[in-house]
Amino acid sequence: SSRNQRLSPQSLHKAKQFAKIFHQYGKLTKEQILAALKELNIYIEYLQVHDNRVFIAVDIDGVRLIDNFELAN
Repeated sequence: SSRNQRLSPQSLHKAKQFAKIFHQYGKLTKEQILAALKELNIYIEYLQVHDNRVFIAVDIDGVRLIDNFELAN
């Protein structure tokens, strides 16, 4: 994403960790995901499930990142 270009090398590392953790939703509970992201000092704007998709928005060092994926049936 073009937003990734605005991230410092340290923030880009956090963004990669964020994506890895977020895409474990279903294997990890919502609470576990939130705790893991908080531990990385990532501010979570929202994390919600709607129409079999998981949506998230976070702030990593002043850059807002969003992601989503479809849950397996």
